Amino acid sequence: MPVITGLPPDLAPRALVCENGLPSVVSAATMKCSEYWCLGDVNRAIRCIEEAHAFARACHHSASESVLCIWMGDLYRETDRWGPALDCCQEAAKALGLLPGYQNKRHIEAVVVYLRGLLHCALGSRTKALVDYQRAIKAFGEAIKYWEDNRFRDPSRTQECSQQIDKCQHALSWINALCRCLADDLSLVDGAAAVHIPVVTGNGYGLLRAEPRGCLIPSEIDIDERRYRLYHPEDGMPFGTNLWLPWDARSFAVRVPRDRWAGPHSNEGDYVLAAWARGAVPPATGHAVVWNVDQKEWEYGRFVRDPGTGKIQFPPVAPIVIGGVPEEETVTWQDIGIVSALLKPA
Repeated sequence: MPVITGLPPDLAPRALVCENGLPSVVSAATMKCSEYWCLGDVNRAIRCIEEAHAFARACHHSASESVLCIWMGDLYRETDRWGPALDCCQEAAKALGLLPGYQNKRHIEAVVVYLRGLLHCALGSRTKALVDYQRAIKAFGEAIKYWEDNRFRDPSRTQECSQQIDKCQHALSWINALCRCLADDLSLVDGAAAVHIPVVTGNGYGLLRAEPRGCLIPSEIDIDERRYRLYHPEDGMPFGTNLWLPWDARSFAVRVPRDRWAGPHSNEGDYVLAAWARGAVPPATGHAVVWNVDQKEWEYGRFVRDPGTGKIQFPPVAPIVIGGVPEEETVTWQDIGIVSALLKPA
């Protein structure tokens, strides 16, 4: 899933919106919101826009309502409130539908669709995001044509129209870069993950695309709403830092079914975190779980290399039997899981 790590300030949807011709209460609210946001007072910034939006709605001023919905949705986006942000997009589109002759309509529609694309991308709906971006490109192109026509017809509006054209052109450059990267991601097998980082180029905007080789697992994780801590399988000591897992590790967890099944450091109810590899060549050393074809269960042990013969053996760790010694078995393995960690209740 592609992840956009951040947006340049001038490419945030609220920065691209056109506020020309709106009541002064709108510009006052957005200016105050920006001040609070820069000071780090996020809640106050959002509340400022929410109050202005409620006022515009009560006054039935649809143009102001659409713009303030974009501001509100964009702030929700930056605070990871995806559902409310999508609701704002829908409300902005509904308000614009009440304004068939509104002069800034196409420009604001373009920003709404762009914002919706960012939200769909953040939610992992890449196909929907790509459709939204393509619609935004078309809408921004139509907005540029509108502003160019007005600049030609009314020289007194040259500066105003030029500013809006610049906004639209910057947006087009950026969204085209997003589309290219999304199209590449959609063509990859198994949906390879990617991180997208905005780049300011000499001719506009581009996108740095990086494919991470793995991820960091925190030292505490949740399984079925219960917190577990990661421990080293070798000595049973807790992880002091995060656990690195390659993307292609294909990790899985196996619950320890009985006391000390996964070695002397585990207990019933613990889990073993392992990297799955069907038909893999066994490693020379290291803790692992191996699927016992005969017993139809995972067995825990440690691969060891015989110093004399050089052969690799896997002596399973059997449960402790009081009053007797478990018989040794020859394990026929088909699936191997290289153990990364023991997971014990925190």
